[in-house]
Amino acid sequence: QSEIALNVARALKAELLPAEREQVARVPTTSLQAYDLYLSATARGMRETRDEVLRAIGEVEQALALDPEFGLAWVVKSRLRTLAQFYDPEHGAEHRLLGEQAARRAIELDPSLGGAHAMLGMALANLRQWSGAEEAYRSALALNVPLGDPNGYGLLQMYVGNFAYAREIYHEARGVTPQEATVLRFLFLANALLDDW
Repeated sequence: QSEIALNVARALKAELLPAEREQVARVPTTSLQAYDLYLSATARGMRETRDEVLRAIGEVEQALALDPEFGLAWVVKSRLRTLAQFYDPEHGAEHRLLGEQAARRAIELDPSLGGAHAMLGMALANLRQWSGAEEAYRSALALNVPLGDPNGYGLLQMYVGNFAYAREIYHEARGVTPQEATVLRFLFLANALLDDW
């Protein structure tokens, strides 16, 4: 995977920064089984149904049992746990807590994981810790996570009443992922909150 990224950069005549080169060369895990479980959990989580999200949590937990130092798996665990609060509300408090803990563990393992900072922002926003969420998202943005990529950043802006900025974020996200239904729903919501029907 890292060799492919380096070859693509060479083909595009792109010059990677030293930190980017280090991140591309870094092997996320040496356990193929953990990596397979991580990929499966990631795919399942994108289906966003109760059964798939809960099964994905089980898979990412297995991956982390095989390799507890697998930072990207901790990011996925954070995403899945944060998402699970909506599909499994009777365990919502537990999911929120575990989502925050997983994001913090990913950052502890690798502070350069922008996705981990974005997930911490989402977890903190769901805990209504607005300042901490904003700080985590700013860290994600500083690590080159695109503004529209962490969908939760736009949601944070809506939580705090900044509907116009949320709409800008979702417009950008729609440009990157026009097929993403969640982004479209949040864009509709931002427009509605601005009374722009």
